[in-house]
Amino acid sequence: MKYLALLALAFTMNAHATGGFDCVGNKANGEKVEIFGTTGHVVGNPLVSDVFMTVGNVETAQVFPRNQVVGYWNMGRQFKLAITDDNAMEIVVKLIARYKRNSPDMKGKLTLPGGEVVKVKCVAE
Repeated sequence: MKYLALLALAFTMNAHATGGFDCVGNKANGEKVEIFGTTGHVVGNPLVSDVFMTVGNVETAQVFPRNQVVGYWNMGRQFKLAITDDNAMEIVVKLIARYKRNSPDMKGKLTLPGGEVVKVKCVAE
């Protein structure tokens, strides 16, 4: 019984070790855009996974490897993300959002590959 309790505790601690962010908006043509990733639960919430993005009714997400994320900031009232192309020559995705007062929700702008800017609502934990 003691081992079962220790095992349960280990899984519980691991479950609280990560969080994430999820931002959703709509392009001018009405297509839904979503970008999301996994973060740690420490000061600044460091990015611990690749970043995924879906556009429209796409079943599979576009994956941006973590090594292409050259800027990530989630501290205080600001949330920022910058992702480069494969050669790290230019920023292809940029997200800037701010927390709303007295709320865990954020509002911001997501710049997509190609330059289109989409207003998004985000949550982070």
